[in-house]
Amino acid sequence: MKSPQDDVLQSNSCSEKEGSSLEDKSSDPKLEFEIDETGVSSNEKNSAFQNNKKSKLFKGVIFTLSSTVFFSLNAVIVRHLQNVHPGEKAFFRFLGIFIFSLPLLIHSKQEPFGRRNVILMVFLRGIFGSLALFMRFYAYHFLPIADASVIVFSIPIFVTIFARIFLNEPCGWFEGILLVFTISGITLMTKLPLQFLQSEESIDVSTKERIFGIAMALGSTIFASLVYIVIRKVKDVHHSVILFSYGWIGVIVCTVGTAVFG
Repeated sequence: MKSPQDDVLQSNSCSEKEGSSLEDKSSDPKLEFEIDETGVSSNEKNSAFQNNKKSKLFKGVIFTLSSTVFFSLNAVIVRHLQNVHPGEKAFFRFLGIFIFSLPLLIHSKQEPFGRRNVILMVFLRGIFGSLALFMRFYAYHFLPIADASVIVFSIPIFVTIFARIFLNEPCGWFEGILLVFTISGITLMTKLPLQFLQSEESIDVSTKERIFGIAMALGSTIFASLVYIVIRKVKDVHHSVILFSYGWIGVIVCTVGTAVFG
Protein backbone atom coordinates (compact mmCIF):
# COMPACT_ATOMS: atom_id res chain seq x y z
CA MET A 1 0.00 0.00 0.00
CA LYS A 2 1.41 3.40 -1.07
CA SER A 3 1.90 6.14 1.43
CA PRO A 4 1.17 9.82 0.67
CA GLN A 5 4.89 10.47 0.52
CA ASP A 6 5.25 7.87 -2.28
CA ASP A 7 2.53 9.63 -4.30
CA VAL A 8 4.31 12.98 -3.94
CA LEU A 9 7.64 11.47 -5.03
CA GLN A 10 6.01 9.77 -8.02
CA SER A 11 4.32 13.00 -9.15
CA ASN A 12 7.60 14.88 -8.85
CA SER A 13 9.45 12.29 -10.94
CA CYS A 14 6.74 12.48 -13.63
CA SER A 15 6.97 16.26 -13.78
CA GLU A 16 10.74 16.00 -14.07
CA LYS A 17 10.39 13.56 -17.00
CA GLU A 18 7.93 15.86 -18.74
CA GLY A 19 10.26 18.80 -18.22
CA SER A 20 13.24 16.89 -19.61
CA SER A 21 11.20 15.76 -22.63
CA LEU A 22 10.23 19.37 -23.34
CA GLU A 23 13.88 20.41 -23.11
CA ASP A 24 14.84 17.65 -25.54
CA LYS A 25 12.19 18.82 -28.02
CA SER A 26 13.29 22.42 -27.69
CA SER A 27 16.91 21.42 -28.33
CA ASP A 28 15.97 19.55 -31.50
CA PRO A 29 17.82 21.30 -34.35
CA LYS A 30 14.86 20.70 -36.68
CA LEU A 31 12.69 22.87 -34.46
CA GLU A 32 15.21 25.65 -33.99
CA PHE A 33 14.77 28.92 -35.86
CA GLU A 34 15.83 32.44 -35.14
CA ILE A 35 13.37 35.29 -34.85
CA ASP A 36 14.57 38.82 -34.51
CA GLU A 37 12.88 41.67 -32.66
CA THR A 38 10.59 42.41 -35.62
CA GLY A 39 9.32 38.83 -35.71
CA VAL A 40 11.07 37.91 -38.97
CA SER A 41 12.72 34.48 -39.20
CA SER A 42 16.29 34.00 -40.37
CA ASN A 43 15.10 32.21 -43.52
CA GLU A 44 12.98 35.19 -44.48
CA LYS A 45 15.90 37.53 -43.80
CA ASN A 46 18.21 35.45 -46.01
CA SER A 47 15.61 35.42 -48.77
CA ALA A 48 15.22 39.19 -48.55
CA PHE A 49 19.00 39.62 -48.61
CA GLN A 50 19.33 37.48 -51.74
CA ASN A 51 16.54 39.39 -53.48
CA ASN A 52 18.16 42.70 -52.54
CA LYS A 53 21.51 41.47 -53.84
CA LYS A 54 19.97 40.45 -57.18
CA SER A 55 18.20 43.80 -57.41
CA LYS A 56 21.46 45.69 -56.86
CA LEU A 57 23.22 43.53 -59.45
CA PHE A 58 20.46 44.22 -61.98
CA LYS A 59 20.62 47.96 -61.28
CA GLY A 60 24.41 47.88 -61.62
CA VAL A 61 24.18 46.23 -65.05
CA ILE A 62 21.55 48.74 -66.21
CA PHE A 63 23.60 51.69 -64.97
CA THR A 64 26.74 50.32 -66.63
CA LEU A 65 25.04 49.85 -69.99
CA SER A 66 23.43 53.29 -69.76
CA SER A 67 26.78 54.84 -68.90
CA THR A 68 28.36 53.19 -71.95
CA VAL A 69 25.64 54.55 -74.24
CA PHE A 70 25.86 58.08 -72.84
CA PHE A 71 29.67 58.12 -73.01
CA SER A 72 29.47 57.10 -76.66
CA LEU A 73 26.92 59.82 -77.38
CA ASN A 74 29.12 62.29 -75.52
CA ALA A 75 32.07 61.43 -77.77
CA VAL A 76 29.94 61.91 -80.89
CA ILE A 77 28.64 65.29 -79.70
CA VAL A 78 32.13 66.49 -78.73
CA ARG A 79 33.47 65.46 -82.12
CA HIS A 80 30.55 67.13 -83.91
CA LEU A 81 31.12 70.50 -82.20
CA GLN A 82 34.32 71.22 -84.12
CA ASN A 83 33.78 74.99 -84.00
CA VAL A 84 33.81 75.02 -80.20
CA HIS A 85 37.16 74.90 -78.39
CA PRO A 86 37.67 71.56 -76.56
CA GLY A 87 38.68 73.41 -73.39
CA GLU A 88 35.41 75.34 -73.51
CA LYS A 89 33.40 72.14 -73.93
CA ALA A 90 35.16 70.53 -70.98
CA PHE A 91 34.66 73.70 -68.90
CA PHE A 92 30.89 73.68 -69.32
CA ARG A 93 30.83 69.94 -68.67
CA PHE A 94 32.48 70.45 -65.27
CA LEU A 95 30.40 73.53 -64.54
CA GLY A 96 27.27 71.44 -65.01
CA ILE A 97 28.63 68.73 -62.70
CA PHE A 98 29.45 71.36 -60.08
CA ILE A 99 26.01 73.02 -60.22
CA PHE A 100 23.96 69.82 -60.19
CA SER A 101 26.05 68.23 -57.43
CA LEU A 102 25.39 71.10 -55.01
CA PRO A 103 21.78 70.12 -54.16
CA LEU A 104 22.86 66.50 -53.76
CA LEU A 105 25.65 67.53 -51.40
CA ILE A 106 23.35 69.75 -49.34
CA HIS A 107 20.71 67.02 -49.11
CA SER A 108 23.24 64.40 -48.01
CA LYS A 109 24.64 66.73 -45.30
CA GLN A 110 28.17 65.59 -46.05
CA GLU A 111 31.36 67.57 -45.55
CA PRO A 112 32.06 69.33 -48.88
CA PHE A 113 35.68 68.19 -49.09
CA GLY A 114 35.29 64.87 -47.29
CA ARG A 115 36.61 63.70 -43.96
CA ARG A 116 40.04 64.85 -42.88
CA ASN A 117 41.67 61.47 -43.52
CA VAL A 118 40.48 61.33 -47.14
CA ILE A 119 40.72 64.97 -48.25
CA LEU A 120 43.97 64.36 -50.15
CA MET A 121 42.58 61.31 -51.95
CA VAL A 122 39.37 63.15 -52.89
CA PHE A 123 41.49 66.03 -54.23
CA LEU A 124 43.70 63.67 -56.25
CA ARG A 125 40.64 61.93 -57.63
CA GLY A 126 39.35 65.31 -58.81
CA ILE A 127 42.71 66.29 -60.35
CA PHE A 128 43.24 62.99 -62.19
CA GLY A 129 39.64 62.81 -63.36
CA SER A 130 39.64 66.41 -64.58
CA LEU A 131 42.89 66.00 -66.50
CA ALA A 132 41.64 62.75 -68.04
CA LEU A 133 38.43 64.33 -69.31
CA PHE A 134 40.13 67.55 -70.43
CA MET A 135 42.69 65.61 -72.48
CA ARG A 136 40.02 63.27 -73.84
CA PHE A 137 38.10 66.23 -75.26
CA TYR A 138 41.28 67.40 -76.99
CA ALA A 139 41.83 63.88 -78.35
CA TYR A 140 38.29 63.76 -79.76
CA HIS A 141 38.87 67.17 -81.34
CA PHE A 142 42.09 66.28 -83.18
CA LEU A 143 41.58 62.55 -83.85
CA PRO A 144 38.84 60.45 -85.45
CA ILE A 145 36.51 58.99 -82.84
CA ALA A 146 37.59 55.42 -83.66
CA ASP A 147 41.30 56.16 -83.17
CA ALA A 148 40.77 58.13 -79.98
CA SER A 149 38.43 55.49 -78.56
CA VAL A 150 40.92 52.68 -79.20
CA ILE A 151 43.49 54.50 -77.07
CA VAL A 152 41.09 55.73 -74.39
CA PHE A 153 39.38 52.36 -73.90
CA SER A 154 42.71 50.63 -73.26
CA ILE A 155 42.39 51.90 -69.68
CA PRO A 156 42.04 48.41 -68.09
CA ILE A 157 45.56 47.46 -69.18
CA PHE A 158 47.09 50.55 -67.59
CA VAL A 159 44.96 50.03 -64.49
CA THR A 160 46.54 46.57 -64.15
CA ILE A 161 50.03 48.11 -64.29
CA PHE A 162 49.27 50.83 -61.75
CA ALA A 163 47.48 48.38 -59.47
CA ARG A 164 50.62 46.28 -59.44
CA ILE A 165 52.82 49.31 -58.67
CA PHE A 166 50.68 51.16 -56.11
CA LEU A 167 48.39 48.47 -54.67
CA ASN A 168 50.72 45.46 -54.99
CA GLU A 169 48.03 43.46 -56.76
CA PRO A 170 49.05 40.36 -58.74
CA CYS A 171 50.05 40.77 -62.38
CA GLY A 172 50.86 37.50 -64.11
CA TRP A 173 52.02 36.44 -67.53
CA PHE A 174 48.49 36.67 -68.97
CA GLU A 175 48.25 40.37 -68.10
CA GLY A 176 51.75 40.86 -69.51
CA ILE A 177 50.73 39.32 -72.84
CA LEU A 178 47.64 41.56 -72.97
CA LEU A 179 49.83 44.57 -72.27
CA VAL A 180 52.16 43.74 -75.16
CA PHE A 181 49.24 43.22 -77.57
CA THR A 182 47.57 46.45 -76.45
CA ILE A 183 50.69 48.58 -76.90
CA SER A 184 51.37 46.91 -80.25
CA GLY A 185 47.80 47.62 -81.39
CA ILE A 186 48.01 51.27 -80.36
CA THR A 187 51.34 51.63 -82.16
CA LEU A 188 50.01 50.08 -85.37
CA MET A 189 46.79 52.08 -85.28
CA THR A 190 48.40 55.45 -84.62
CA LYS A 191 51.43 54.77 -86.91
CA LEU A 192 53.60 56.62 -84.41
CA PRO A 193 56.99 55.27 -85.58
CA LEU A 194 56.35 56.39 -89.18
CA GLN A 195 55.26 59.84 -88.09
CA PHE A 196 58.26 60.39 -85.84
CA LEU A 197 60.66 59.20 -88.56
CA GLN A 198 59.56 62.03 -90.85
CA SER A 199 61.77 65.08 -91.10
CA GLU A 200 60.58 68.22 -89.40
CA GLU A 201 60.12 70.00 -92.72
CA SER A 202 57.89 67.25 -94.13
CA ILE A 203 55.52 67.20 -91.16
CA ASP A 204 52.46 69.25 -92.07
CA VAL A 205 49.88 70.85 -89.79
CA SER A 206 47.52 67.85 -89.90
CA THR A 207 50.30 65.49 -88.85
CA LYS A 208 51.26 67.72 -85.94
CA GLU A 209 47.64 67.90 -84.84
CA ARG A 210 47.37 64.12 -85.05
CA ILE A 211 50.48 63.63 -82.93
CA PHE A 212 49.11 66.16 -80.43
CA GLY A 213 45.78 64.30 -80.36
CA ILE A 214 47.53 60.96 -79.79
CA ALA A 215 49.55 62.47 -76.92
CA MET A 216 46.33 63.82 -75.38
CA ALA A 217 44.60 60.44 -75.73
CA LEU A 218 47.51 58.64 -74.06
CA GLY A 219 47.61 61.23 -71.28
CA SER A 220 43.87 60.86 -70.77
CA THR A 221 44.26 57.08 -70.53
CA ILE A 222 47.01 57.33 -67.92
CA PHE A 223 45.15 59.81 -65.72
CA ALA A 224 41.89 57.87 -66.04
CA SER A 225 43.75 54.74 -64.93
CA LEU A 226 45.07 56.58 -61.88
CA VAL A 227 41.50 57.54 -61.03
CA TYR A 228 40.64 53.86 -60.54
CA ILE A 229 43.59 53.46 -58.18
CA VAL A 230 42.48 56.44 -56.08
CA ILE A 231 38.88 55.19 -56.05
CA ARG A 232 40.06 52.19 -54.02
CA LYS A 233 41.04 54.67 -51.30
CA VAL A 234 37.81 56.71 -51.37
CA LYS A 235 35.25 53.97 -51.95
CA ASP A 236 33.58 54.78 -48.61
CA VAL A 237 33.21 58.50 -49.41
CA HIS A 238 29.70 59.62 -50.37
CA HIS A 239 29.23 60.10 -54.10
CA SER A 240 27.99 63.68 -53.63
CA VAL A 241 31.39 64.66 -52.20
CA ILE A 242 33.17 63.01 -55.15
CA LEU A 243 30.98 64.78 -57.71
CA PHE A 244 31.26 68.15 -55.98
CA SER A 245 35.08 67.98 -55.83
CA TYR A 246 35.20 66.67 -59.38
CA GLY A 247 33.15 69.64 -60.55
CA TRP A 248 34.98 72.57 -58.94
CA ILE A 249 38.43 71.08 -59.55
CA GLY A 250 37.50 70.45 -63.17
CA VAL A 251 36.47 74.07 -63.67
CA ILE A 252 39.89 75.24 -62.43
CA VAL A 253 41.80 72.62 -64.45
CA CYS A 254 39.94 73.54 -67.67
CA THR A 255 40.54 77.26 -67.10
CA VAL A 256 44.27 76.78 -66.54
CA GLY A 257 44.60 74.13 -69.27
CA THR A 258 42.85 76.24 -71.87
CA ALA A 259 45.09 79.18 -71.04
CA VAL A 260 48.19 76.99 -71.43
CA PHE A 261 47.26 75.16 -74.64
CA GLY A 262 45.34 78.06 -76.17
